[in-house]
This record gives sequence, structure tokens and C-alpha cells, in this order.
Amino acid sequence: MVFLNSPKSLQVPTLTLSLMLTLLLVGSLNGQETSDHRIWASVGLGAGWGRLHCDICEGGRDFGPAGYVSVGGLFGKHLAIGAELGGWRESNDSLNLTQRFITISAVAYWYPAPDSKRYFLKGGLGAVTYKADDIRTEEDDDAEPLESSAIGAQIGAGYKFFITRAITLSPYVTFTGSFKADLTRGNTTITSVSLTLIQFGLAVGWH
Repeated sequence: MVFLNSPKSLQVPTLTLSLMLTLLLVGSLNGQETSDHRIWASVGLGAGWGRLHCDICEGGRDFGPAGYVSVGGLFGKHLAIGAELGGWRESNDSLNLTQRFITISAVAYWYPAPDSKRYFLKGGLGAVTYKADDIRTEEDDDAEPLESSAIGAQIGAGYKFFITRAITLSPYVTFTGSFKADLTRGNTTITSVSLTLIQFGLAVGWH
């Protein structure tokens, strides 16, 4: 997983988002003194289809490995809130192209049946970053990749299987889509670009 350099226009929102997520986690930790606030953590591994949408982009979704790491707090019986770091990568030898998505999001899980806490719905908002390198030149420091960063939202759902009272396994599926952004390569900019990512996998959770 590679962390990307965002365009300057996204640096301030990304820093603001990071500060918000930090404050959220601090609030979650402070809430441990009450019985309704508990820490949770989750790691998911799977695969997904990523796509870059623009006027001159080639169609089709590309398939590759994906995953995430998240941590947060439980608030009451229905709601869990936290911060999530996700990633996706795909290498296409025929096109000599390597693509990556990185997401940093504030996420919320809603449990419609709080007594069992098995089914859940997921929503999130954060920063989505895309980067594409030519495989033949990605080792070259002078090579300029395609890059795009935007604010994006995600929705998803899953089901928890309790291995113990504190450990769960959860198959999940999520969709992430960005708002309109710019795609840059050197001094060239393409406007009205959007990013989408569909993921599925299996998560290990602790609470």
C-alpha cells in the first residue's frame, strides 16, 4: 500500500479530515468510562473493482486485491463510529499499468437488530486518492504518474459471525464513489473526473 501526494487543492481538506478523525478517536477512548462506550477494531481483506471515470478514460472495471483497517467506539446499542484506512491495487501487464486507490474515511456502522448485532449497514465520508503508474517507468523518479484526489462517500453492508464474545468474522461488501475532481499528470489536467470502487471480503473484528 502506497501513500500518495495529494494535489494542493486537497491538502487542506485532507488535513482537516485527519484532525476530525483524531478528535473522534480521542472521544471514543475517553468514553470507555461508561458501559455504553467500548473500543472496537476491524481488519478486512478481500478484492474489488476500481474504475476511473472521465471523458477520455477507457471503460471497464479493473479487478485487484483490496482491504482496510479501522478503529473506533461503540455508542449505544445501534451505532459504532470510527476511522478507516483502505486500499486497492491492480496491475495490468498488457497495458503496462499499475493502479492504486487509497481511502481515509470517518465511518459509521448501524445495527438494525441491536440484541444480536449481526446484520449491519455502513456509511462513510472521507478522502479518496487515485494513482496510476506505467510499470515500465514506475521505478524512474522522473516519471510522472496520473493522480487524482477527491472527497468521497461509501456505503456497505455485512453480517457478523461471533467466534467468541469479543471476536467476529464478517463477510462484507462496500461501494465507494467520489465527487468530481481533477486528474493530473505533470502540467496536464483533466476536469470532471470521478472515482468508484466496489469491494468485498472477510473482516476480523474485536470489541
